Amino acid sequence: MTKDMHQKAFEEHTLDKLSIYEKYLKSALPLFMMRPDINQINIMDYFCGSGTDVNGVPGSPLRAIEAVRSTLLSEQIDRKKKIVMLFNDLEKDKIAKLNDMLKNIENLPNNVELQYESKPFDDLFDKTYCMLNARGTANVIFIDQYGLSEVTRDIFERLARLDNTDFLFFLSSATYYRFKDDENVKNKIPVLTDVENASLTPSNVHRTIALAYKRWIPTGRMLYMGNFSLKHGANVYGLVFGSGHFAGLDKFLHVAWESNPETAGQADYDIDSDKISLSQPSLFASMNKPTKLKMFEQDLCEEIKARKLQDNKSIYLYSLEYGVLPSHVQDALKTLISEGILPQQRFSVSKTCMKKPSVKIIWSK
Repeated sequence: MTKDMHQKAFEEHTLDKLSIYEKYLKSALPLFMMRPDINQINIMDYFCGSGTDVNGVPGSPLRAIEAVRSTLLSEQIDRKKKIVMLFNDLEKDKIAKLNDMLKNIENLPNNVELQYESKPFDDLFDKTYCMLNARGTANVIFIDQYGLSEVTRDIFERLARLDNTDFLFFLSSATYYRFKDDENVKNKIPVLTDVENASLTPSNVHRTIALAYKRWIPTGRMLYMGNFSLKHGANVYGLVFGSGHFAGLDKFLHVAWESNPETAGQADYDIDSDKISLSQPSLFASMNKPTKLKMFEQDLCEEIKARKLQDNKSIYLYSLEYGVLPSHVQDALKTLISEGILPQQRFSVSKTCMKKPSVKIIWSK
């Protein structure tokens, strides 16, 4: 039987997961709230639990409510938009406890509607899909599943087809690593290539699986994806993020990098054995760069040299898809300038560049 995390103190990896979810909500909600084409925002927590751990530490429902409340306190936010917050757990006693707890929530704006369910995930997802897919709605969906079973290919593709939707789901990647030769386990995630399976380690298992979900993106559908690995003892778990808009991934990456810049925003542990400590940096600047950041700079330089990327917008999107912040582009550009491949030039790469005409790269003659 699955252990009930709400009957004990939350472990560190659970707290990291909840922190990322809360911080992401706080950064994403204002974007949805300020859009004139959105009149309802749905925050869906399909595996919500009872609200706190045994010591009263807030779980996902209370963190989501705090994110909503802090967002609505902003003077620039339109408080007329409706916010529906749905909390579901298969165990009815947990929902009853959460309902009792939230009855005493103070200063919850009247445009916020709380809904409670106690249904199997796939049944409730079917029931709520029309609401999620309705015109003029935006969605933030949190699927804190146990194991690997709930986010099937069908569920993933339906998530990817929703407009104005950001989603986060939890993955017990360690389960796959432990039982990767079991066909029943293998069939629950995207098929890994022979190369991926050969390079799979207990440390990188979540990152590898998370990247493989890109193969499930429906043809013709744009989905920006990110991930964050979490470690508990010898086991690695993690979050998989998806958004139909580049701004969603931009927000997620900023939260992830803030959580752990020493691992290039990838994990709450030293995923690539870089042994970087920003509190005690090396005398050599290159030794303070995570492996992923070094690889990004090398790959970006090659893409620019091959003229596959020719303006600031394409470089910005490339950095997001790679999983690094746009600010990290500058070191690669400096390298190309020092090598004489590019001349000195003003070249801004950030989210704001997507709202302006693209700036072309100036090449050395």
